[in-house]
Amino acid sequence: MTAPVRDERQIWLSAALLAAWATVTAVSFQGRWPPDLSAIYIAGLLWQEGQAELIYAAPPGFFGGPSASWGPIIDALGGPEAVSFPYVYPPLWAVLVAPLTSVIDAQGFADLVMALQAPLMAASVLLAARLFQPARMPLWLWTLIGLAILQFSVQSYVALDLNQPSIAVIFLILLSFERMAAGKPATSGAILALAAAIKLTPAAFALIFLIERQPRALLAFTLSGALLAALSLVLAGPELHLTFLHALSALKGSALLSAVNVSLLPAILSLAAALGFAESFDGRAPTVIFRDVPAGISPAITLAALGFMVLLVVLARRWPREKARGLLLLALSVVIPLFGPLGWAHYYLMPLLLLPGLLMRLPPRAALPLGVAVGFVSAEALVARIGALPWPVANYIWAATAVWLCVLFAIIHLARRGPKPT
Repeated sequence: MTAPVRDERQIWLSAALLAAWATVTAVSFQGRWPPDLSAIYIAGLLWQEGQAELIYAAPPGFFGGPSASWGPIIDALGGPEAVSFPYVYPPLWAVLVAPLTSVIDAQGFADLVMALQAPLMAASVLLAARLFQPARMPLWLWTLIGLAILQFSVQSYVALDLNQPSIAVIFLILLSFERMAAGKPATSGAILALAAAIKLTPAAFALIFLIERQPRALLAFTLSGALLAALSLVLAGPELHLTFLHALSALKGSALLSAVNVSLLPAILSLAAALGFAESFDGRAPTVIFRDVPAGISPAITLAALGFMVLLVVLARRWPREKARGLLLLALSVVIPLFGPLGWAHYYLMPLLLLPGLLMRLPPRAALPLGVAVGFVSAEALVARIGALPWPVANYIWAATAVWLCVLFAIIHLARRGPKPT
């Protein structure tokens, strides 16, 4: 594949458009209380005040908002209308944020992080282009598509509204593989380890290092991850890490049906209920918590994910390394949320940013309907109006999971067809 043409005018135009979007976005979100990011501040405050036992407090079954013990803290920091969700990040970040709670309030912390994350979100568009932009698509067009995704998709809206650390994680994953493309495997591995230290799921992308036989990247990933883990243990102690692992295990055995959780597990459970094979639920409820998930469903979904990735790896062996990398990145960025226990909307921002590279490589008769379908289920304006459906949330989740499964089938189709000049 011929490298995409990127003259200086295109680069400057794209950078200017993305910088303008980032500036307007960062300013417009100043003063907004973030339900997810605030949990990191509260965790730091609890550590600072010697109440580490409350850091991982969560309601029974995990879902449903914060624990009762967090109520007074949230009221004091954000007011009676504020909402914060449980802290689900490694202990390291609570300890590192703790000193900041003495010099900046919760809203100031949120505003500062948004001022950093909005540019990272915009930069992710260019990183995705660097990794997966077809030769026949000019950079300015890729940038306009990326801006439309950032401005109008539910994935972007949710990420910004929550001030989600996933924004930084997506940037780091893309930066990691951009550094790989630039011939810097050790830097690539270290950056991916940092992403995995914020959220554990980016560690799955190290599979690409293994597939590509990149020992320096794997070694850097392993050593950097070990150093970060050691730092976390030294600073936070083993007890808080055990509590963290226990908090993660609390997610097992339950599932959440919600418009912002697109994954196969709730889709299967809600479909079984609709067909009369499982206990029914209120189809008009905005969220439904399944408390007793049959033991065999999650392992079966995991096996299906592994089978898909094995098939893709076998098919992609015919591709040159740099071409297969984009397919593997896109596939993993869909498989992890779709087949995992939770598929939060903001997890799908990365595959959305990479998706134009797939669509431009497909035949038009396949690319057009797939692009329309992904755009339809990703439009924030649509998701805000799903209440008009018979079973609003379930209907949407069935549609969205079906569309993302179609994306995976399209990746397999492209891998089977083999690389062609684009």
